[in-house]
Parts: sequence; structure tokens; C-alpha cells
Amino acid sequence: MNIEIVDVRTPEDTAACHRLATAIWGAEVGCSSPQMLVHAGYGGVVLLAMNEGEAIGFLFSFPALYEGKTVLWSHETGILPDYIHQGLGYQLKLEQRKRAVTLGYESIVWTFDPLVSRNAFFNLTKLQVGIREYKVNVYGRDAADTINQGLETDRFIAQWFVNDHTHTPPFADAENSQPVGCFTLIVGPDGRPLTGEDGGTGTSGAATNSFPENSRFMETDVVYTEIPKDFTELALSQPRQAQAWREAFRHQAIGLFANDYRPAAYAVYDGRGCYSWRKIGGSH
Repeated sequence: MNIEIVDVRTPEDTAACHRLATAIWGAEVGCSSPQMLVHAGYGGVVLLAMNEGEAIGFLFSFPALYEGKTVLWSHETGILPDYIHQGLGYQLKLEQRKRAVTLGYESIVWTFDPLVSRNAFFNLTKLQVGIREYKVNVYGRDAADTINQGLETDRFIAQWFVNDHTHTPPFADAENSQPVGCFTLIVGPDGRPLTGEDGGTGTSGAATNSFPENSRFMETDVVYTEIPKDFTELALSQPRQAQAWREAFRHQAIGLFANDYRPAAYAVYDGRGCYSWRKIGGSH
């Protein structure tokens, strides 16, 4: 491949972005070409990834207020299926960061689906962003979205400080620690998550679809939650089970945030993808 990342400047460029969005997510999902064009010219960053003259990926971001500060909000990053897992998303984000620095932004903020393992790896392992919030059903259910398949759209909010070139994660040692518990969700044939009493167990034997309230977890600095190996495929083939994962992870995440835990790393333990959650102010 001969990849070139270019700034979007013309109606033809934004039309190419919109065609890519339609190809990736489905009709009527992506932002309009005029909207992209306005943001490209007035404080946003809109990029096209070209392979020998063919548009194969894009990134769309615009100014926004987050926690009282102006940030660059990264709304869409899309890559054609034939070009994923080849580092193109990382190239787009690095170019976005360069432009954000030039425009005077301190950080880039975006949402991502916490149940998609490649999102977790990309954001926490490669970019080493901070996870600030867990939001429930941010964009509502959209039946036109060929990836989300009408499921509720819970999201993490990630923040990437563009002047931090060291990429130091907020809890640098979390990914090197050993699991003390993984709240595993096992879904039964009726699409409902099983509990520990029903036969579904995590690595610690804890109930699988509820946030543990006992002090054994509340007093530890790092806990773990599991996500599906391929949530996108699950949403396509077994939407009821995908929604069950969504609801169970939501309960866990809300409970963890309420108890001052934050996602610190993502890794695979014994073939299972797990988030490491670090308690803010922990001793380690």
C-alpha cells in the first residue's frame, strides 16, 4: 500500500468521506458532506486516507465543549473492511493529533463502544487514552447502522491529551498486574445472562451479571471485567445475547465508576479479553 493522509478541503473530498461512511455503517448514518466541509474550514480536522488515489478511510472531528473546555471532538473514524488491522486507524489519529496541536487544542475527546475488543485494545493499549465517563445509550438505537444492528449505544468517553508525547497511561502498571477477579458474563440459550447460581462463573466464582458489593472487591486496587471476543459478530448473529452483554457490562461499569474505579488497561488473560479497572487513589 502507498498510503497518503490528506486534509479535506473540497466538496468532492467530503462527498468521498460520506460515501465511505455509507459503505462502512450503512445509509443515512454518516454526517452530511456540507457539515463536514464547514468543520474542515472552521476549527475542525477532517482527513482522508488515500491508497494510490482511492479513498479508503476518513476521520471527522470538530470543536466542542467538554467539562468547560474547548476540545477537538472526534466523531467518526472509518476504514473500509479490506484495510482494517493494517495500522491505518493509528496513522489517522497521529495526523489528527498533529493538526490539533497546530490549532491550539489541548485534548481530543471521543466515544467508543467498550464491548468491541479492537476498540479497547486500540484506545487503551495503542493510544493509551484516559477513560473519563461511561454513558448509557448515547446515540439511541439506530436500525440503519449495519454494525450496531439497532442495539443500545452505550459508550466510554475517551480523552487524549495531544501534547503528551510520552503516551503514559493514567495507571501505567495496571496492564502488568495479575487479575484478582474477572466479572465474566455467560449468556444462556434464552439470551439472558446467567448468574453464579445458574452455573456461570468468573475466574473468582463471583456472580457474573451483577456488580459485587462485598469488601473483597471494594478493598482491592485493580479489578477486571470481561468483554466478548467479537461483539460485532455477536450483534449480527445473536442480537439478544449481544444486548444481554450490553446490559450486564453497563451494570458493572456504572457500579465501578460509582466506586471510583476507572478503566486503566486492556489485555487478554487465558484467552479472555479483560479491562483492568484501577481504583482512583489506590495504593499501588
